[in-house]
Amino acid sequence: MNKQSFFGAFLLLVTISVSACMASAPRSPVTQSGSVQSHDASVSISPSSSQIISNDQQKIEQNADAILRALKAKDMHTVAQFSSLKGVTFSPYAYVKSDDITFTRSQLAQFFTDTKKYEWGWYDGSGLPIELTPTAYFSEFIYDHDFVSQNDRRFDDTHSHGNTLSTIAESYPDAHVVSFHYTPAATENENDWAYLWLVFEKEDQTWMLRAIVHDEWTI
Repeated sequence: MNKQSFFGAFLLLVTISVSACMASAPRSPVTQSGSVQSHDASVSISPSSSQIISNDQQKIEQNADAILRALKAKDMHTVAQFSSLKGVTFSPYAYVKSDDITFTRSQLAQFFTDTKKYEWGWYDGSGLPIELTPTAYFSEFIYDHDFVSQNDRRFDDTHSHGNTLSTIAESYPDAHVVSFHYTPAATENENDWAYLWLVFEKEDQTWMLRAIVHDEWTI
């Protein structure tokens, strides 16, 4: 065999060996989008931040709906079950103050049997103190409109559409907020709108009710 024939046979043998190795090597499957899937069992994909927010939003909104139905039914025992360990703070207007009244879980459960008058803040316009029993406050500054029937729910919308500055986001920076809006019918006074914000903070991986904030037309 001459040198040229020997060299040609050697190249053919090398080509066959390389092709066999490539054929026997495991290939990573490709998804429909063209991305390669990894066989490495140690690689795990964590849920994205948007997925976590979406899951939290769903849970929070479910709790908010349950609380709103309980408020309509005047079932404060159920509301107390959702309450934060810090209690639930009540604000008659969107401008949340540091000295707004906070009720503990036990106080919430006895909300409608409590006949004591509390000072909940000051009336807009007159500046007179809001001195009411919990029952009277509930009728005037919590469920003063049929929020359930309107079914106008929004997530993390803390802006006030009236003249009162909303400080909900500043007062509860780590919270998520569900707002329920009441828009008056065409036959009603256009200023007879109202908002009810349910503020949730996370405790031991569970979103709990931290505050109930009301808002309405103000001077």
